[in-house]
Amino acid sequence: MLRATLDKYQFVGGDYGRTITFFLYDEATSPYSLTGYTVTAEVLSFNKGVSIAFATTPDPDQTGNRGKGTFAFSASQNLTVKGLQWIRFKLEKSGELTYSQPVKVLVV
Repeated sequence: MLRATLDKYQFVGGDYGRTITFFLYDEATSPYSLTGYTVTAEVLSFNKGVSIAFATTPDPDQTGNRGKGTFAFSASQNLTVKGLQWIRFKLEKSGELTYSQPVKVLVV
């Protein structure tokens, strides 16, 4: 399973428009190539499954950018429930589906 990191782990509830950078790594902790994948950031609720999904923008697969991408919350889709939540990344391409481990975030 892929490992994800974010450039921040604490968010203000209801905030949106700020770019959040993520990195995805394979089991050997090498940056994971996102070439050809559609990557979606999913916010997981404890008992509801996926509550919000965001399209992401993977960076070009170049040295230093492999496994890197960005996403942003929107005015209509953002973190409104305060407390701990989890974000995971879903990668899809030509019949292949892969998920990252969820990353714990705090909404204040």
